[in-house]
Parts: sequence; C-alpha cells; structure tokens
Amino acid sequence: NGQKPIIFMWDALTAKAIGQKRLPKGCRLVTAIGISATDKYICASDAAEKIECHIFEVAGGKAAIATVAINMKVVHLAWSPCNEMLFGTAGKDHVTMCTLGADKKVKMVKGKAGSGKIESQCCAAWINNEANKNDVITGGSDGKVYHWSGDSVVKAYDCCTGPVTAVACRVDQAAGGEIVIAGGKDKTLHCWKFNGGLTKLWEIKVQQAPLSVDLFNG
Repeated sequence: NGQKPIIFMWDALTAKAIGQKRLPKGCRLVTAIGISATDKYICASDAAEKIECHIFEVAGGKAAIATVAINMKVVHLAWSPCNEMLFGTAGKDHVTMCTLGADKKVKMVKGKAGSGKIESQCCAAWINNEANKNDVITGGSDGKVYHWSGDSVVKAYDCCTGPVTAVACRVDQAAGGEIVIAGGKDKTLHCWKFNGGLTKLWEIKVQQAPLSVDLFNG
C-alpha cells in the first residue's frame, strides 16, 4: 500500500525476507501478484487511475523492467506454466492475455465478449499441458467457470451460487491427468477432469468459502 508500493520476496522455508521490488510512484496499492513458472519474473498489478501490470526480474533490481496498461481493475493474475513470458489477468469486465517480448515490451490481448460485455472474472489458472498451453480457466462473478482458448471462450460451466472466487489446475495422475478445481462464496468445491473440455468429477460442501485453492498440498 502507499504512494510507492513495495513487493516483498520471502524464503518459503525460513520465512525470511530475501528481497524487495518497488512499483512506480503513484501506484497506491498492489491488487494481484504472481511469480512465473521458472521463478524468473514477478508481475504485480496496481490500483492507480491508469491500472497497469508491472513486471520485475526476480534476480534483477528493484525497478520494473516492463509495464502494460490494463485500464480495468485486476483482482487476480496468473503466469502460464508452459511459457515463462505469458501471463493473464482477471477482473472487472475483463480477461487479458499478456506476452512479455524480448524487447521488454508487453503485448496485451483482451478476451472477446462475443455478444454483450464480458462478465467480471474473479480468478484465473492456466492448463498445464503443451497441447492446451493457450487455455485458461477463469471463475466468473456470475457463478460460472469459463474455459478460454486464447482470447475466446470455448464454454462456460455452471459452478457456484454467487461468485467463483478460486480456481486451480494441476496434473493428477491418480485422476487420469489434468484436473480443475474451483470454489466460491457458497462454500462449495467443484472438481472437473480436463480433456479438451471439462467433465465433472465431484462437488462437496466445505466449512468456509474458499478464497484460494492449493492443489500442491490438498
């Protein structure tokens, strides 16, 4: 928070601070943050009047190496597990796919609404396999889970009563490959197998509404 928000990097095993990055003056607040699959880059979005995403090198200096204007409130961002130069944002009335070029410029592609405007999206996760490396799963404020391929919606699936606040994609060999799990304010968790589309495996009621989903540790 503040006029020049600071990003703190921590050692996950020792809980010691190991570095800092600083957003440009006037950014006010970090609304979403993510680390690339290879731990090379950090991306953080701000809440200034001109909403932007700022990319930092983990091993580099405190200042951003690239910035891209999103111009819509970002509530979540996620890096592709298959491409360390690719990340996506989700938020008010939008989904974007952003590619960091070798020239340190970012190419942004906005998701297509089709007819009408895009439903606001609360969270995003990328499919892990190379065959579907451009596919993203997002959770909508309308209670649906959206499957995107590039900038277009492939299909929307009913999920929660109210916003879908958390989504994650992981490879689980016991389940036969890629799975997607999502949850929302109605305190339900839903699990699908991904095979080019989503096939429902199960759903359960939980004690608290999921704010995030961690498929590394269950």
